[in-house]
Amino acid sequence: MNQKTLIVQAAEPAIMYSGMMWFDTDDDMLYQRDNANAAWDTIMKEELAHTITGLHTFDLGANPPFAVDAASTQVVNLIADDHAPTHKDGGSDELDVSELAGAIGAAGEVPETDGAAVAWVDPDLRYEPKVHAPTHKDGGTDELDVSELAGAIGAAGEIPETDGAAVTWVDPDSRYDPKAHVLATTGPHTDTLPLTDLAVGAQGEIIHRGAADWEALAVGVDGQVLMSGGAAADIAWEDHDKALHDALNIDADTLDAFDATDFPRIRDTQKNLQIAGVGETEICAYTIDGTDRIMRVGLFFRIITGDTDITATVKYTNVLGAAITCTLVDDRTLAVGDYTYAPVIFEIEDSSEITLNITASVADRVFASGTIEELV
Repeated sequence: MNQKTLIVQAAEPAIMYSGMMWFDTDDDMLYQRDNANAAWDTIMKEELAHTITGLHTFDLGANPPFAVDAASTQVVNLIADDHAPTHKDGGSDELDVSELAGAIGAAGEVPETDGAAVAWVDPDLRYEPKVHAPTHKDGGTDELDVSELAGAIGAAGEIPETDGAAVTWVDPDSRYDPKAHVLATTGPHTDTLPLTDLAVGAQGEIIHRGAADWEALAVGVDGQVLMSGGAAADIAWEDHDKALHDALNIDADTLDAFDATDFPRIRDTQKNLQIAGVGETEICAYTIDGTDRIMRVGLFFRIITGDTDITATVKYTNVLGAAITCTLVDDRTLAVGDYTYAPVIFEIEDSSEITLNITASVADRVFASGTIEELV
């Protein structure tokens, strides 16, 4: 039997094939055998049919699924009231073409409803700019139009300005004058900080606050430094040597400007003198002039390449007139390294010479540094 055979009988066919058709005359049901040939799939029931091209008759029944042209017995369209949307006003009929004012409006139109029907409208006629206008400074609610912007767009570089009633475009330089922000000589200043009188100052001048107003400090002499006078005092240019003197609280003698009142005074100094011989070498010396003095001597050694025997002495005449040799380092063997000795103080006769001397057992192994200071 061909698989495509339609069997019409009350009983299930004895031989069954996948895809075969069987119309059960007892139940008025049309079945088709499934692909696995394991069960029957229901196709349709006779009472819900109408004749289709003479093959079979389907009864439309009380709620037919199709609308049928009576003259041609052809299905012409789905019955719309089964699929109609619900309207805003509660209607249950379809949203038809008439309710969409022609279904599709003209290019650029938008749909609009009045609560009963939908129409297509030009949005420019409904959504006027004044609906979205900003609130004016004076409380107005209409749009900020071109006339209120003095031509809408000003000239290049201009900015908008309002006088409280209208907006105009203005040149910012005519409103925000730089001279309003410069420093003048009169004061005190409570608003802007004018700089008028300093606008023509010379290169290198410094703006500073004077006793009553802002002032310009003229350019100093080459090499001078700026010094503060402290609280409630002006700044000033001063020579470098005086500035250093005041900053370090030392006397002018340390800067080679000796006088009779400043102490302490560095009378002689030596730095990194290499001891070239094996005899006594004088590294610092000074002769007292006129008055007995208290002197201070400091000493530093650096030994290089190997151990060296060192003797260091200070020679002078004391206030009793006796010649004194004071031994700072007594024939001591020093290894390679650095050695610093604490300063030693001596009382010296008014016309005596004081010397600092080094003796090394091996030449060129010792570098010596020393100072002779006058304390009082």
